[in-house]
Amino acid sequence: MKWLTKEEIREAAEKSHLAACECSLEHWMQIKAAGAGELREAMNEDLVGVCCSYCALCVRYRGKGKGLFCGGCSLACGSLWGHAEYTIRKWKRYEVSYKEVQKAITPLVKKLRNFVRKAKKTKK
Repeated sequence: MKWLTKEEIREAAEKSHLAACECSLEHWMQIKAAGAGELREAMNEDLVGVCCSYCALCVRYRGKGKGLFCGGCSLACGSLWGHAEYTIRKWKRYEVSYKEVQKAITPLVKKLRNFVRKAKKTKK
């Protein structure tokens, strides 16, 4: 898979809210679409990750809000992202199955899809 680069993520974050939304969705869709071996290899090579530097919305809005909330980003993905990150970290330690990773990512992907639709309607 051709993973999004941190440069592509940064560029989308700088371009617009809509570009950041679409890029963030693509990032999580890539994680969801990858096979277990492909994802593990990419994470070990630092080609993909679940930290904020791989999410264009986080890059765009990080540090602009109070606490963990990214000011200006109404996605409010905190608990969904936290659960996905926690599950992926457990999977990397061989504590849960890859099926659990897919299950944890699904609600975040659904929320991002809706977020992209909303952003397209408002053309931010």
